[in-house]
Amino acid sequence: MHRATALLIGLLILTAGCLGATEGDEATTPTSDAPGTAGQQDEPRQGAEGGEQGASATGSAGGPTADLPPAWILGEWWEIELTSPLLPGETITWTRVMAGFEGSDYLVGQPKETWEPFALLFHLPGLGEISQADLSYEVHDARFHPLQFPLQDGQEWETQIEGLDVTAQVTENDDGTFDIWYCCGRNATATYDPALGVLTHLTVDGLLTYNVVDHGYGFEGIITVPHGHDLVFVHGRVASVLDINGLTPAAPVETMEISDDYGRVTFAGIVGDIAGQGTSPTGAAYTERVTGPDGTVYETTKLPGEPAGLKLNIFETTELGGTWELEHVAAGPGIAFTEGIAYHVFDVQMPQGTLLGDHSEHMT
Repeated sequence: MHRATALLIGLLILTAGCLGATEGDEATTPTSDAPGTAGQQDEPRQGAEGGEQGASATGSAGGPTADLPPAWILGEWWEIELTSPLLPGETITWTRVMAGFEGSDYLVGQPKETWEPFALLFHLPGLGEISQADLSYEVHDARFHPLQFPLQDGQEWETQIEGLDVTAQVTENDDGTFDIWYCCGRNATATYDPALGVLTHLTVDGLLTYNVVDHGYGFEGIITVPHGHDLVFVHGRVASVLDINGLTPAAPVETMEISDDYGRVTFAGIVGDIAGQGTSPTGAAYTERVTGPDGTVYETTKLPGEPAGLKLNIFETTELGGTWELEHVAAGPGIAFTEGIAYHVFDVQMPQGTLLGDHSEHMT
């Protein structure tokens, strides 16, 4: 389907108040539940005192600068706190780790033991291949350029968030950070801190807010990088009979193929009405039922009387190659759809940065 069409539908709903070692070697697990503690040394980026970085962006005074892109260090990590209207009352906390290099990209993932699928599906901040030149990456098959260097007050550039056109506008703050406003296909605001080398805050109206709450170096453990991810599911129905691809009438059941070349698929079943208050209308029921090639059924159902808005379930499977059947039942003024990403699973042993398994040709 056309990604922008689905996003516009989703935006209307959200606005209403709802959406090293070789294989076989013994792996080292993280030495602490919290990053940056035992076995993980905090070291400043080169140019600040004592840091080590081969091609770091540093200014004439030796400190971080916004004139050049930051040079992330192998094992550098950022702890993220994320909230969303889709997760009322919940805060998702996860750790983003720079786990290696591939050509002109960083390879970025999460600790395998604490893998958080919401972080992948929300795709902000990015995982997988991240450009060293401008920290850009694909957000559901459309490139998002969060920054342009040199970063300057009053600067503007064009980019996309989830395939929707936005203009980025920059304001420099007195403390050396930069506020960025992305408008207007989507409306988002962010803060970039050269000292941390990332967007430390991002809010996308109606979708999510995240903040970097901790940062350090020398992560130890196994990092899972979702490599070569592709949007494979954005399928559903609105008001029972309208395909979210173009809002044309369609049958409730459809099939699709997914290549067995991928290692895993992470997807969400999302159902509900567009009312922002109270409960679902009497008689309104929504079901999203997905049947995998191995016969496994993944179902999300919302019944009359449940709280208004959207309901979602997250699923993951490695049994993904073959024919999938999707059944969308939106028996009311709402939506039932599936959105998901397929990718190759790269497990990287840190702090060595060694890829475990059969994909070492991808690492440099």
